[in-house]
Amino acid sequence: EIMPSLVGSEMCIRDRAFWLFEKKTQPINEFGVSPIPSLKCGRHGHDFEWICWLFKRLDILLVVFCIFVTLGVFAESRRIGQVAAHAEFQRLTEDGLQALKTRLDIYLQSLNGAAGMLHASENIESDDFEIFASTIDIKNSLPGINGIGFIEPVPKDEVAEFVAKMRADGTPDFSAHPETDSDVKYLIKYIAPVDINAQAVGLDISFEEGRREAANRARETGLPQITPRILLVQDETAQPGFLILKPYFRDEELRGWVYAPFIGRNLMENLSPGLENYFDFQVYDGNAANPDTL
Repeated sequence: EIMPSLVGSEMCIRDRAFWLFEKKTQPINEFGVSPIPSLKCGRHGHDFEWICWLFKRLDILLVVFCIFVTLGVFAESRRIGQVAAHAEFQRLTEDGLQALKTRLDIYLQSLNGAAGMLHASENIESDDFEIFASTIDIKNSLPGINGIGFIEPVPKDEVAEFVAKMRADGTPDFSAHPETDSDVKYLIKYIAPVDINAQAVGLDISFEEGRREAANRARETGLPQITPRILLVQDETAQPGFLILKPYFRDEELRGWVYAPFIGRNLMENLSPGLENYFDFQVYDGNAANPDTL
């Protein structure tokens, strides 16, 4: 049987499927290469119709497939990055919390030392606190702490006598301040180093509710207490801080509180290298991110 000839084309028969190549005369491009002949798909019967359909849409399917693969790889890479970042954040957070706990434990041990000094002698003077502060090297050994002091409760009608005794014992400028209506004044008797805490000497901490309530809780529970966010009177930069107050009892009677003042920013500095290098963080007094409690 003789196949009919087709002008300008060739027909190739194989397995009942016809592939028709049209030869088109096209000019040579600037690179000296003629374009690739176009490929068309014909049909003989219905057996291979889906092959032709697939061939015509193969380029679209490949593009769609590549898009889905790219999106899948991107999503997985992002998920892995987020998991790794979360794990690293958790590790650094735990390191920071542990470092803060260790630092506070050291501060409490220092307050225990001050309480031990008071217990060893009833004739403690301001110079003794200065010697104690210099011995433990507050600046280098206790980063973030502003000093160590002692607060004594003084009945309102005994304040004048108390002030006179303090002046006679070597603190000539001692005065109780500010004026309050409290029946019992909570006066800062000693604080060292005194050069950076001079304005706190003689302060009646009962003038402010947060300080007063923390002192009362410490007295009632027998445990150290932290005040809410306050501004230290001796801090000229007016940065937020707080006090740690530890009750001091002698013969089961409250004699006062050994305490330490802190500036919040100083306390949180250099907790761990990771926190300093990779994160910025803020600390609030309470559960809400309120600028007034920062």
